[in-house]
Amino acid sequence: QVVLQPGEHGTACGANPVVCAGALTVMEKMTDEFIDDVAEKGAYLLGQLKMMENVKDADGIGLMIGFNIECMEPADVANACLDKGLIVLTAHGKVRLLPPLVITKEEIDKGLEIIKSIAI
Repeated sequence: QVVLQPGEHGTACGANPVVCAGALTVMEKMTDEFIDDVAEKGAYLLGQLKMMENVKDADGIGLMIGFNIECMEPADVANACLDKGLIVLTAHGKVRLLPPLVITKEEIDKGLEIIKSIAI
């Protein structure tokens, strides 16, 4: 039996007791060192994207990054990434990256390799 119909679930961050408990746990982990680490990983990811030949309009803050690939629609990029095992989103006319804040540099590099293989 399907509980949710298309369009009924708009956010994983909506206000409910489970999400609130999770948010409190996350806030406890948000030390200055952790935030600096997230900023460093975001700067690395954004910098690597900007160096890719066919990537354009790359911008973002922290690990929330958007970009386009020349001659490809964002939905086509998202589908190509998914075919190679990388889940990305589309928003506001761009491909949107929203990795977990605890992503490792090695995992970032794996994702970048997939994006690079598409942006040819």
